[in-house]
Amino acid sequence: MACPEVLQNLLEFVPASSLSTWGIGGTVRYVSKPKNLDEVLESFKFAKERGLPILPLGNGSNLLFDDEDFLGIVIKVNADYIPMRIDGDRLFVSAGKMLASMARYARQHGCYDYDYLATIPGAVGGSIVNNAGAFGREICDRLLSVMAIEIKTQRLLNIPRSEIEFAYRKCSLRGTHLVLGAEFQFRESEDEGFSSMNLYRKSTQPLKFPSAGCVFKNPPGNSAGKIVDEAGLKNLRVGDAVVSDIHANFILNMKNATAENVKELVSLVQDRVFRETGHQLVREIQYASEAVISL
Repeated sequence: MACPEVLQNLLEFVPASSLSTWGIGGTVRYVSKPKNLDEVLESFKFAKERGLPILPLGNGSNLLFDDEDFLGIVIKVNADYIPMRIDGDRLFVSAGKMLASMARYARQHGCYDYDYLATIPGAVGGSIVNNAGAFGREICDRLLSVMAIEIKTQRLLNIPRSEIEFAYRKCSLRGTHLVLGAEFQFRESEDEGFSSMNLYRKSTQPLKFPSAGCVFKNPPGNSAGKIVDEAGLKNLRVGDAVVSDIHANFILNMKNATAENVKELVSLVQDRVFRETGHQLVREIQYASEAVISL
């Protein structure tokens, strides 16, 4: 249902389950999918005038919406906000573009450096904020700059990579900026065997049921999935949320899992792992309530 009041791209009463890969959550009051800067700024204005909190969103592949309705506005940058293009040794991509599309585009132009990103079901903007990675690499490795809105001031900024602090599965833009697009290094390179990466992913990850990928961060020098497995927690279940028997760092929505099911299972795994192994697992996934920003 479109909202005629301010923005043509503003939707009302959107099921949160359609906005995340877990397929869980209540209803989102407003969703904005801005295609240009004016629509971004109008979205902020709309939220501020009504006292609404905002929630920046990529593909929702690392986020758990609450069972309760979210009465604010989700801002999800359009995939074509910045037309994907190559300019010399630079690759420009919209925050809303899926990583698989970016990797495919780079391959078509002789650059295989981003093949690993095609195995991550995220959008560029959210993946930068969460410093997504796979196969020993991270999206920040070849990042040059980020175009973003500073949320508190609504200033448009072009931020060099050197001014952004990156760490394992996070960066300093989280909670303070809305990423609009990014600039990456581009070079012709050798085929890195994407097909083998994809086959490995399909053989080691449970892709038949909705999930948010890895739930816990890997402790230094260790694997969270291995730790959960060694604690004997595969197939541990709360409601319709279950620890995968294929990859123990995945929690699956078997059919009608609720956010409370997932949260209870996350806490249960953390408690049992600590008792059994002494490891304190830290969540990689984010709860929507933690990502909400007030203007």
